[in-house]
Amino acid sequence: MEHPFDSLEGLLKRWNANLGAAELHGNVCGWLCGGTETELEAWQTRLGLEQAFGQGSSDEAERVLDTLARVSWSQLENESFDFQPLLPPDSELIAKRTDALLSWSAGFLGGLGLAGYQPPAKDEGCAEFLDDLGRIARSEIELRDDPEEDEAAYAELVEFLRMGALMVHLSHPRKAA
Repeated sequence: MEHPFDSLEGLLKRWNANLGAAELHGNVCGWLCGGTETELEAWQTRLGLEQAFGQGSSDEAERVLDTLARVSWSQLENESFDFQPLLPPDSELIAKRTDALLSWSAGFLGGLGLAGYQPPAKDEGCAEFLDDLGRIARSEIELRDDPEEDEAAYAELVEFLRMGALMVHLSHPRKAA
């Protein structure tokens, strides 16, 4: 069975989309963390499906995006904190996974911006996470000569993204649907 990242990445490449799976998932999650599930259509409009998805039909792109958003929302809302950023499988080279991690981070910040998210004034943790995430999104990750050390650092960054996204999601007062 194909990994969800590979499946979405292949679809976006086939459409000649101007963003990859990690960035798209980060963008969807940022929008959901900064808004509500019921505002998904507004996000689709603000993103500009025709521009973002290249040769994908609007109907097909909307279905894919809707599924991605609904699965992401379900994971964010899950009480067992099962949320995971959509990144390449661990079988991929660490360089590809770290590049995707950087793209996910930039996408998440972009989605929060589209949603108009502002960290709660009394929540320094969210503001600090977003500052750190901005630095991560703008950085280049240097790999070391020690693969175990690289894997450990990557795992820490993934966990940082995962827990930070959940923190932002939980900090946002949900609007009545």
